[in-house]
Amino acid sequence: MAPSSNRSVIERVFHACTFEFFAIVFTMLIGIFLLNKPVESMGIVSVLISVTALLLNILFNWIFDKLFPFINGDRPIKIRILHAVGFESTLILFTVPMLAFFLKVSLLEALMIEAGLLIFFLFYTYLYNWSYDQIRKKVVAHYQAKRSK
Repeated sequence: MAPSSNRSVIERVFHACTFEFFAIVFTMLIGIFLLNKPVESMGIVSVLISVTALLLNILFNWIFDKLFPFINGDRPIKIRILHAVGFESTLILFTVPMLAFFLKVSLLEALMIEAGLLIFFLFYTYLYNWSYDQIRKKVVAHYQAKRSK
C-alpha cells in the first residue's frame, strides 16, 4: 500500500513549525558566522522574519485566492509564478527594513543580505521538503505495516 498523500491539520502545523524552527537556526548561523553579526541581533531578526513570513503567508494567500481563484482545482503556471514572485516581493518589503534596523546596516546592505537569504532558502525549502517527504514515507509505511499485522 502506498503512503497516503493526505496530511492532517496537525501534520501541516508540525511541518510548518519544524520548517520555521530550522529556518531560524540556519538564519542565525548564517548571520553569526558569515555576516559576523551578534547572536542577539540575529536571534531577534531571525524570529521576526519567521513570524512575519508565517503571518504574511496567511494574509497573502487569502487575498491571492480571492483575486485568482482555482480553475478546476488547479492554477496555470503563470498564476503560480505570479504567486511566488508576489509573495517574495511582498516579504522583502517587510524584511529589508527589519534587517537594516536590527543589524545596523544600510537598506542597500540589507537588500543584499536578503538576496543571499532568498538564494539560501530556495535550496533549503527544496531540501527540507524532500527530506520531510522521505522520512514521512518511511513513517507512514511503518505504521501501515503495523496495522496490517
